[in-house]
Amino acid sequence: MEQTHLVNKKTAFEVDGNHTDLIITDFADKLFIVVTQFRKIGSMVYIVHDRPLEEDTSTTYTIKVLLGKDEPEIHAFARGLAGKLALKKPILLAVALKSFTIEPCRKIQQMILDFVSG
Repeated sequence: MEQTHLVNKKTAFEVDGNHTDLIITDFADKLFIVVTQFRKIGSMVYIVHDRPLEEDTSTTYTIKVLLGKDEPEIHAFARGLAGKLALKKPILLAVALKSFTIEPCRKIQQMILDFVSG
């Protein structure tokens, strides 16, 4: 049986006065991200980078809510995060935020990007 090395990272930070937990597990075939302000998993979202057609240079993602609320703001958060991370492998995102307004979401996405990159 082949050994795999999982990279697990966790941290916590404040966003607009809300305690926010972040846990990232980097599997060989997926990146699993948990970001929560409720200490619960929240909605589970699967994000896949679509293969562009040869003449098409735009980057698109398929976003699918597996469990939880299937709301436009969750799709927007997931798509924005995927665009910032620009990964080729799929992302499994568990998200539970008190607010999906633009500025807090940008701060959280940047924290995730910094944490994944660091």
